[in-house]
Amino acid sequence: MSKSRIQLRALELETPGVINDVLLRTQLRLETLERGNPAATPRVYVVGDGDAPAFRNGWVAFGSSYGPPRFWVEGRRAWLAGLAKGGTIGAAMFDLPEAIRPPARRWVYQVVVSNNAVGVVDIREAGSVIAQAGSNVHFSLEGVSFSLDP
Repeated sequence: MSKSRIQLRALELETPGVINDVLLRTQLRLETLERGNPAATPRVYVVGDGDAPAFRNGWVAFGSSYGPPRFWVEGRRAWLAGLAKGGTIGAAMFDLPEAIRPPARRWVYQVVVSNNAVGVVDIREAGSVIAQAGSNVHFSLEGVSFSLDP
């Protein structure tokens, strides 16, 4: 165990609550850096591939050179990215796995680069990712994120 990790362990015993959470995250980051662990790179789930969730309600990846809809977790925050098209506005695009669902419903407002529309992404506690408003010509999830904490 490195000196920095031992110091963190000692601080952890002396500090309550939020500080412990920060120390734990710092410790995990240090352990990852010390080992050169490839797990430091979060697993990215590409919607419709392998064990990732399938598209719903007519949504598909936009294609071309644009990245497909995907999601991952960094720390206690989930991130979405990619471009979809063709589905029903107001209906679920896909469902997040149980471990990556928000503890409560989240509304995320973003600009959709389609017909100058403003899009709204509704991420429900049951995992549904819904394009509530915008255009289905193409709907961007780029940069959408939410906390996994209550």
